[in-house]
Amino acid sequence: MDWSRTKSIFIMTFLLLNLFLAFQLKEKNSANEISLITEAPTQEILSQMNVVIEEELVDEHLEGSHIVGKKRPIEEFMSKTANNQDLTELNDTTLMSVLKRPFPLDENQFQDNLKQFMSMYVSKSNHYAFGRYDQEKKAIYMMQVHDGKLMYSFDDAPLILHLDSEMSIVSYEQSLFEVDEAGEAQEFLPALKAIEVLLNEKVIVVNDTISSIDLSYYSFFKPQGNVQVFAPMWQIRINETDYLVNAIDGSIQDSE
Repeated sequence: MDWSRTKSIFIMTFLLLNLFLAFQLKEKNSANEISLITEAPTQEILSQMNVVIEEELVDEHLEGSHIVGKKRPIEEFMSKTANNQDLTELNDTTLMSVLKRPFPLDENQFQDNLKQFMSMYVSKSNHYAFGRYDQEKKAIYMMQVHDGKLMYSFDDAPLILHLDSEMSIVSYEQSLFEVDEAGEAQEFLPALKAIEVLLNEKVIVVNDTISSIDLSYYSFFKPQGNVQVFAPMWQIRINETDYLVNAIDGSIQDSE
């Protein structure tokens, strides 16, 4: 055996192996650098476009799934004692309350007054949170809450407060969902990634202002009986207009 030749082959093989490992290490480092770079551009691009984000973005790991809401029978949430109100059943899942005396809302103390009203008059009041106010209809739409997030139903809100011309609550309609998770939990898109989706679709343009970004649940399809399916959505407000980005697949939905 030619030991000199064998030794040369061994040395050459060793050198080639080292070169290969060095190349792999370089590729790995390059990939890591690229992954760091790909996270930075969205913030940099927004800065270059003079896009202002007024709310601090959620930086925690979030996961979840679609949820299913089924309207509960009235007897499961209807108060046994009506406090200064007349309660009637509109159907098996919805009750109507007419207050014996209007409850005033002060514009300067709106949230405090609303909280006080809810605790005094509405059964299971901790299941609801303020959704929106419709000035034309003189109505406050209260949305149900799941895991700290608002649920926007396909049809009317589960709790609607009706006002008179003096901004006093005179009546309300109430229903309540029983909520269950649908399917296995999945990782949600980070808030910045949802903004990036709108940026790539040219929804966000120069000098825009992003005033809020919230994770909520939305139902986009007509209920099947008393059952609705809700999808997790990032609700992003840009210049007073809301845009919805699916927190699982990144698709954009119409908020109307």
